[in-house]
Amino acid sequence: LTLGGANTYLGGTTVTGGTLRIGAANALPTTGAVTLNGGTLSTGATTGFNQNAGALNVSDSSTIALGTGGHTLTFASFGTLGAGETLTITGWAGSPGASGTAGKIIFTDPSGLTTGVLASITFTGDPSFATGAMLVGNELVPVPVPEPGLVLVVAAAGLGLWRRRRRLS
Repeated sequence: LTLGGANTYLGGTTVTGGTLRIGAANALPTTGAVTLNGGTLSTGATTGFNQNAGALNVSDSSTIALGTGGHTLTFASFGTLGAGETLTITGWAGSPGASGTAGKIIFTDPSGLTTGVLASITFTGDPSFATGAMLVGNELVPVPVPEPGLVLVVAAAGLGLWRRRRRLS
C-alpha cells in the first residue's frame, strides 16, 4: 500500500505483514506511534520522503526500507521491542559509525534505544556493516566491522598481559 498524500486520521499506524510505502512527505500522522508487527515501512519506492512520527514500536521482526536520496525518518522515541524480535534496516547509505549520506533515521528522544535494543537492529546491504546499530547524536547508524589490524593489536596485548601474569605467579 502506498500513501500518496497526507492522511488526517488520528492515532497510531500498525503495519502487520506486507509493505506500507510513504509516497509523499509526512503521509502518516506526524504524532501517532508506528508499530511494526512483521511488516515493512518503506520511505519511498525510489526517492525517499521525509516523515515525522510518534514512537516506534516493534512487536514482531520487521523492516524499515529507506528510499534513495536525502530524506529523514524521524521518530519521537523508541517505545518497545518484542522479546527476541529484530528490526532490519535496508537502503542505508554512508560509512558505518558516521551520519548517513542519504536516508536517515532520527530519534528525538533516543533513551529507549538501550544496548539490548541496538544489538537487535541490523543494517543490511554492505559488508562493512557489523551486526547491531549505534547512535551518532540522535541518528541510528550501522556499527562498523572492526579493522583486522585492531583485532590483532588487542589480541597481542591480551596475550602479553596473560604471559606477564603467568610469570609473576
